[in-house]
Amino acid sequence: MNQSHAAAQQTVDRAQAVYHTFSGIMTSVSSIEDMNMQIATAAEKQQSSVEDIDRNFDEVGESAMQFEQISHTTRDGSQKLEASAQEMSELVAKLIR
Repeated sequence: MNQSHAAAQQTVDRAQAVYHTFSGIMTSVSSIEDMNMQIATAAEKQQSSVEDIDRNFDEVGESAMQFEQISHTTRDGSQKLEASAQEMSELVAKLIR
């Protein structure tokens, strides 16, 4: 009977050890799942940031093209204005003579 009681106690002790081991494993798995979720969230935020940066680069490129067009228009207008001023200067010079 003592032998059976000792064997039963040994089985209970081993079962408790296995339970504690599995409990530790489950805690570790839960922790790993949490870390995976945090990594996934961070990756999504980085992707969103990259998309924002790409959009900003596109907008800067478009603004640069618009600025280039405006500067060409301004240059052309300045050249026409200069030609008109030269023409007016010549007409005034003819009138004064």
